[in-house]
Amino acid sequence: MIFLYIIWLLFAAVFLYLAYATWQQSQDDLRPFSLRERDREISLPKTGEGDQTGEAFVAEFNSYLEKINSQNRKRLQASAVAYFIAGIISIINLIPMFLT
Repeated sequence: MIFLYIIWLLFAAVFLYLAYATWQQSQDDLRPFSLRERDREISLPKTGEGDQTGEAFVAEFNSYLEKINSQNRKRLQASAVAYFIAGIISIINLIPMFLT
């Protein structure tokens, strides 16, 4: 019988740890992208077209990253809640064992 206590406590500990770790992971976002300044030693003719294209790419890519961050946050938080519920159910399953 003591073997069952250990198994349920182990399940509860694992699920509650996964809930905590997943919740913490949901708080981390992918950082926004930015173009770095290149060395200006090479003199290229400035047409202005490359700068506008680069800025447009950065803006579109950063909006994509914001969407991905939002989706990842929702998915990870839902997973954390599910792990927490599984941990609580594991603890609840210990109660009838103590009452017998």
